[in-house]
Amino acid sequence: MINVKFEVIDLENQLDILKAFLKRGGKTADYIAKHTGLDFSGDIDAEIERIYHQNFDIMQKKCVEFQKAWDEKRDFINQEFTKIFGEEFNFDCVSRVNLNPISPRFLDEKTFDMDFKQDNNEMLKTSAHEIVHFAWFEVLARAFPEIPRTHYESPNLVWLVSEIAVEPIFRFSKLHTLSSTLPAYSQFYEDKIDGKTVAENANSAEKQHFDVGK
Repeated sequence: MINVKFEVIDLENQLDILKAFLKRGGKTADYIAKHTGLDFSGDIDAEIERIYHQNFDIMQKKCVEFQKAWDEKRDFINQEFTKIFGEEFNFDCVSRVNLNPISPRFLDEKTFDMDFKQDNNEMLKTSAHEIVHFAWFEVLARAFPEIPRTHYESPNLVWLVSEIAVEPIFRFSKLHTLSSTLPAYSQFYEDKIDGKTVAENANSAEKQHFDVGK
């Protein structure tokens, strides 16, 4: 059984994760600033700490709300993962509810970040998306032990394939019912290869592995 526990990220990790993404600059930093209300004109650490404490009670309430919504869908999601991968998984995950609008996952710890502003449907989709990676790389490690774990992270091809795979995994299972929004990165629905989007190509290649509608 795959379980997820939702908890508020601690301040130290909140500072680390947000600053790591802000260092990328450009659209990433602008997106985070707009989403969180960060003011770049002052002390960034102080700004993050202020917004963190300002929203701490809300994040705690969202943890309770998210946990209830997850628990209600847990058996359904586990059943879908068993159908998709042909085996039952048993691991616990921690979802760190926080200010970050981007949801990085950490394979070794089986943790992932969750934007506290998401609604329950988006939370479920995000959780399932990240759990796909945990299951995917668990299977991959057994099948191809020669692939270094460092290749499981961006910008390596192995990482990229795992992100693209999210689309057909959702498309040809009932995971797509969790949310009406697209499950994979937006660029996969925009970038084209031979006249078809990356998502369309992925779905065509993987359709034979899924029993549509089951």
